[in-house]
Amino acid sequence: MIQYRGLSLGTIAKRVVAQAHAKPAGALPISYRILDQTAADNADHQRTYKGFNVQNLNCDDILTKLSNVIMGPDIMFKPRLLRDDYLTFDMWHGTEDQPRIYQAYTKVWDTTPARGQVSDMTVNYTGTYQSSRVFSLGAGTDEKLLMKVSTNQRQLQKGYPLLEKVINRGSSENPATVLGYAQSELQANEKALVEIQMNVRGDEEIALGMFWPGDLCNVITKGWLSLPDGNTPMRILSMTGDGSSNVKVSLQQEDKFV
Repeated sequence: MIQYRGLSLGTIAKRVVAQAHAKPAGALPISYRILDQTAADNADHQRTYKGFNVQNLNCDDILTKLSNVIMGPDIMFKPRLLRDDYLTFDMWHGTEDQPRIYQAYTKVWDTTPARGQVSDMTVNYTGTYQSSRVFSLGAGTDEKLLMKVSTNQRQLQKGYPLLEKVINRGSSENPATVLGYAQSELQANEKALVEIQMNVRGDEEIALGMFWPGDLCNVITKGWLSLPDGNTPMRILSMTGDGSSNVKVSLQQEDKFV
């Protein structure tokens, strides 16, 4: 059994990666860029991983679950070239006070010029994932199933229909953690999602290597019904390319921008 207590969730994530890294033949070129951080020794900062539950102890799944609670840290592995024939992956994560990964500055993409860095922009607007009540399932079966529920009363009081969702976090035995998953899911899906897809030239002012999935940025738009004119805070969801200087970037609107 491995137990972590009194550490920030980001530090727990780093310890989990180091534990996987220490397995025989599990060595990878990973560098840890954030110092260990302590936190209040309460239920929100306690994680226990038991050996008999090995089928649910996938490192990627554990990192995802650590990120998906309220104030859970963003986690990123960013490649860095050390020399011509060797690279490492820097592990970055949010801290207790700032769950988002630190950015030295905020990128701004202006979609309004006819010949700018951005082209072929599309906007998708969907309420498919909206929820006003979330049931979160933890460990156990039948009558012993651990279940917590979180409800957004603001939406219901405004007359919106009840939209329920069930999420399964079957390996978690901590009631506070299971409730945190429900609260986080509810908060993330309170409003309809606005997603942008656009082509970006990666050989101009904001060049490739200066932006990564998970980064926050401002997108300047004009004339879209589902977006206000001017700066819109967005988070980069994904990037795809074909080896050329053009990159297809997907972004999602942020409710809060700091």
